Amino acid sequence: MSANSQPQRQFLAVAPVFFISAIEPAAAYYRDVLGFAVDRIRGEPPCFCMPRRNGLTIMLSQAEDKARVQPNGGSDDES
Repeated sequence: MSANSQPQRQFLAVAPVFFISAIEPAAAYYRDVLGFAVDRIRGEPPCFCMPRRNGLTIMLSQAEDKARVQPNGGSDDES
């Protein structure tokens, strides 16, 4: 290691956020099909939850503009 270099820092966690069109069916899918624990859905009306499984927590957030939710990485620029 040179005198000017810093030690390599390790990532210990990530915080993925998935924007979805409807929170309640998505939370049910993560719970019932994928085996995640869903303690509660937040917001009035419901719009956010944090399913967890095996030490992993993800965030599901209901998009305000449902037309902008594009599954599987789609974008407006694709043909």
